[in-house]
Order: sequence, then C-alpha cells, then structure tokens
Amino acid sequence: KLVTELAKANEIQAAAMSHPSFVSVDDIKETKCPIAILGAETDFMSPPELVKQFEQILSDSGVSFHFKQPDLQVNPLLKVYNM
Repeated sequence: KLVTELAKANEIQAAAMSHPSFVSVDDIKETKCPIAILGAETDFMSPPELVKQFEQILSDSGVSFHFKQPDLQVNPLLKVYNM
C-alpha cells in the first residue's frame, strides 16, 4: 500500500509492487507514475480479478501500458503500466 501512496503523491518517478494487498481501485485511479504490478495467480488478498480491474482502470484512463503474461503455472501475472 505504501507504494501506491507514494505514487499518488507524485513523490516517485516509477513504482513496482507485488501481491498488492490492501490496494484499492481508488488507489490505482490516483496513481501518477509508471507502475508495475505483480499479482499471484492464487492470492486471496489481491486476486487476479482485482489486478484485472487495475489494468482496466489504467487502460480506460488513457494510460499506455505493456502487458506481459508469463506461464501461469510457474510465474505470477506481470503488468507494467507507463503513465
């Protein structure tokens, strides 16, 4: 959650977080810098559906982004957004 607070305050130039627990949709809406989000395939605190919502929010806001989906049997989901 600290990463999104810094990204919302425009205190950093880029952000990265894994297992984005306690990060809300509103946090992502207020992000002001490029952000990489690593979300696990099975994570009850930040399920893939929530990470997909993050992707949709950033996409809808006109943010260009790069999406990479590694082998889900071995690796987490990786999304990199450029604002």
